[in-house]
Amino acid sequence: MNSLLACLSAHGWQIETQVPAATPAAVAARGVPSQYQEFVAMVRSCASPDGAVWFNGGDDFAKADGSGWDFLEQQVSLPSAEGDTAWTESVIRFWQAHLPIALNARGDYSYIALNSSGRVVTGWAPELEEPTELAESFDAFVQRVLDECERREGELWELWIGPVE
Repeated sequence: MNSLLACLSAHGWQIETQVPAATPAAVAARGVPSQYQEFVAMVRSCASPDGAVWFNGGDDFAKADGSGWDFLEQQVSLPSAEGDTAWTESVIRFWQAHLPIALNARGDYSYIALNSSGRVVTGWAPELEEPTELAESFDAFVQRVLDECERREGELWELWIGPVE
């Protein structure tokens, strides 16, 4: 994780770390890879220089009621499905199987998530529940970020990591 944080920091990202804390219940309950659990336990916040892109850190998953983070499902997707029971159930099932690990508010709203099989996917508004795969695992995703940071090119660099032009 240190190499990922060093890469982001080198490109102006604002990162606040903490003494590793317990993995938030909302993350641990999902059975996500240990590498991501370590990231969330170590990182309080991690945002791009313009603040429009961020990786979810421990604070993002630590709600006072212990329920964890549910912004995409509760604030974006479910209101769109209101009145349609099948669609509502589909949205709930989707977000039970996808844990958002990064969000992007530049242009079209988008996210990066870990799905229940450990793959890393991305989706964009308005079709948030129709993701495409970015990497076969969290480790492969981190390596892809590192590679694109080094080359300063690629989908993740241009849309997520690199500076706004």
